[in-house]
Amino acid sequence: MEIKVIDSIDELTLYKTEWDSILKEINNDILFLELDWILFWWKFFGDKHELFVLMAFNDDKIAGICPLMITNKAIYNEIRFIGNRESSSNDFILRDKYREEAFECICNFLRNLNGKNIIAFDVISERSANYALLNKYLKVNKVPFISKDVISYFLNLKDKGFKNHFEHRFGKKTRQTMNSKEKKLKNLGNLAYKRVATSEIDEVFEIHEKRWLRKVGNSSFSKGGTKEFYKELASNKNMKFNINVDAITLNNRIISFMYGFEYNNKYLFIRIAHDDDFYFLSPGELVFKKKMEECFSSQIDVFDFGLGYEPYKAKWTDYYKIAYNTILPSDNLLSRLIFYIKFWTRIKLIITLKKNKRIYNFRKYYLGKIKYLFTSKNISDKITKIKRAVERDGLLSIIIKFFISLTGKIFSHKQYLILEKNLESVGLPQSNMQVKEAAIDDLDALSKAMNESPSSIIRRFINKHKCYIALHDGKIIHYCWIDCSSIKISNIKLSISVGKSEVHIYEAFVEKKYKNNYEYILSNVFNLLYRNSFRKCYITVNSSEKSFENEIYKKIFHPSYKVFEKRLLHTVKHNIVELKLADKS
Repeated sequence: MEIKVIDSIDELTLYKTEWDSILKEINNDILFLELDWILFWWKFFGDKHELFVLMAFNDDKIAGICPLMITNKAIYNEIRFIGNRESSSNDFILRDKYREEAFECICNFLRNLNGKNIIAFDVISERSANYALLNKYLKVNKVPFISKDVISYFLNLKDKGFKNHFEHRFGKKTRQTMNSKEKKLKNLGNLAYKRVATSEIDEVFEIHEKRWLRKVGNSSFSKGGTKEFYKELASNKNMKFNINVDAITLNNRIISFMYGFEYNNKYLFIRIAHDDDFYFLSPGELVFKKKMEECFSSQIDVFDFGLGYEPYKAKWTDYYKIAYNTILPSDNLLSRLIFYIKFWTRIKLIITLKKNKRIYNFRKYYLGKIKYLFTSKNISDKITKIKRAVERDGLLSIIIKFFISLTGKIFSHKQYLILEKNLESVGLPQSNMQVKEAAIDDLDALSKAMNESPSSIIRRFINKHKCYIALHDGKIIHYCWIDCSSIKISNIKLSISVGKSEVHIYEAFVEKKYKNNYEYILSNVFNLLYRNSFRKCYITVNSSEKSFENEIYKKIFHPSYKVFEKRLLHTVKHNIVELKLADKS
């Protein structure tokens, strides 16, 4: 048996028919061994590697194939399966009749290579017949090696129903929580599960990039050449497998996605991410559930969760398989030295650290958040936020508020005035300003205008608070938030219930250059509230604060309650006094 090295793509494509024939003969179920995948991967990443496909020939017949590549690492060569970083499973392609002989022939060829070579057989399943041969070969020939295992969850869907499986795996309280979050998302707008169109694919990578700012690990999916690879792959219709990008959308805005492949009645999960603005509503969990439900109802027999342990994977199934990354040197002194110094010690350390749950949990759940604090994106956002606050309120005002808040935590004595106004519909002149009720589509503009995180604004919408905005030339110049259930005064635990037709304006802002238009803007807001069947509104002002807004409120509202607050350290006392008719007038 002889080994032939294929080192050019043109030559490799000549063997496509026989390659495909062998895969069919051995009932291959590994997508990443398809020549279509290998050629497509090489198109994007081949310039950084040398093609090194080994074909074992028995006379003129191909007995086996090992699809490898060489990567130059300055002082040594690294030999790996083609596409290893994007592949979640690899293997030798060997005809059953010649398996043992072809396997030994390929391994001997690699071990006897001249030069400094490190050979990495990544992600070979323990269930593969070739993995057993690898172990035997290493033991018999006393080859130095190091192996690292990786878990891969899977679920057989055949003859099972989604509803029964879902209820079996998830308790009643968990299902109620999941349904509650989905309902809250539906209350925000038009919620849908859909297949992502080619024209929308960039949005998928933006969400992934945004999400991975706060995580550690392999974030290459949304970067550089890897991004372009997955982007073009998603639009490719000429593969032997289907590429599915599914998403949860809110008013056509993608808030979570799932990227995966369908191959030989198997779904292979590749990547998932959600928009961090909606993290507390778990849109990633929702898209996973919807995809799982779709796979149960289609012709999918096996759902492959991909490499690695994640808590959400273990919630769906108890079934898993182990794959191994096995590294060994060529049979010469320099290769062995590089192997022990660079690989053996490093992998042993990684294995040891992974066994320490504290270190594992710190890396997985906290290190990414710490890393984000020092990213240029976070620093830039913080600077922008400070600039907006200074432009909006003035530096002196910010400094004064800061010191008041500090001293107020120790001792304070405040007096609030709750004002009320009966609502009625009034005629207003035409204006170039637009006043309307804000919706989730205004999230980004609201976040910028309020200088507040999108997630905190979403929480307000979730709590059924309304927001009215005034726009001039497409920019928000005014906003006010409406609580339809109670009067809550900032910084103190005080809540006064209001009637069904009553509302409380608890936060309002107008840009200073539009202060002469503020009464007009408020009148528009009152008209909108009246159309929504509200007949009375309240607003709370701090009696000690002097501002043009407060003067306008006192002009168009009438006093209803006085609230006295006394704070000493953590003790807060307040007294509410309802004003008599004489006091109100």
